[in-house]
Amino acid sequence: MASRTPSRGRSRPSQPKSNHMPMVLGGVGLAVVVVLLVVMNSGGGTNATPANTPVPAPKAAAPTPAPNPVQLAAAKAGKAPSKPAPALTSEMLQQARTLLDAATASCNQGVTARSAGDNHKARELQSVAKAKLDELKKALEKPLLWQEEAQFEDWAQPAEYMTLEKLFGEYAKLEKKVRMNGGT
Repeated sequence: MASRTPSRGRSRPSQPKSNHMPMVLGGVGLAVVVVLLVVMNSGGGTNATPANTPVPAPKAAAPTPAPNPVQLAAAKAGKAPSKPAPALTSEMLQQARTLLDAATASCNQGVTARSAGDNHKARELQSVAKAKLDELKKALEKPLLWQEEAQFEDWAQPAEYMTLEKLFGEYAKLEKKVRMNGGT
């Protein structure tokens, strides 16, 4: 009988190969983690406060700054309006700016109070901001309706109405912020 060579035999490599890639990647990853920990722990040396040092109380709210004077924007060209624009004076815009600034200050104080942990005072201040915003919207109700229609119809708008448009953009952002912070 002749000896048979196995047809399904496994061929064995003459030298075993070893794959060092997972170990290299693991070492690099570990080095990155160590470097990050060192950087995070060493940052701030003089600004770092020990855990048992009391945190200073927040500063008292600054007094409401003087209202920003309203500067008129440029008029917008467009079609002739089919309805006359309601009266909108610089004094009305200045009053709206004053109300918007007061609402902003109250909202910011409310956020500061909430950060300090005084939720009752925060809600109270946000409600004051909401009342100022409601007063602003009520005072400018007719000009706002005309201005909205003017935008949709692409009418020409005087400078006062373009200023109102910018002011109302600030109003909308602040209204959302007040609502999100609990103003009712």
